[in-house]
Amino acid sequence: MCLNKYCLRVLKMKELKTIEKTLTNREQEVLQLISHGLKDREIADQLFISLSTVKTHIRSIYKKIKVRNRTEAVIQLNKN
Repeated sequence: MCLNKYCLRVLKMKELKTIEKTLTNREQEVLQLISHGLKDREIADQLFISLSTVKTHIRSIYKKIKVRNRTEAVIQLNKN
């Protein structure tokens, strides 16, 4: 197992690329809007989808990138 800084950075980069590939285009859009501070209702209005659909996308994003809330999701996005 590699524990030096370079190896850890490479592992982290691979993990972030996996996150990108894991999210659908719509989930990426929702995550971008979350990062701009929009609320669920505002995201729904902007994307012309229901509030329920937005919440479904958000739950899916959290599960896929292994975060628990909006703040963690935005932090993961900004690391990317």
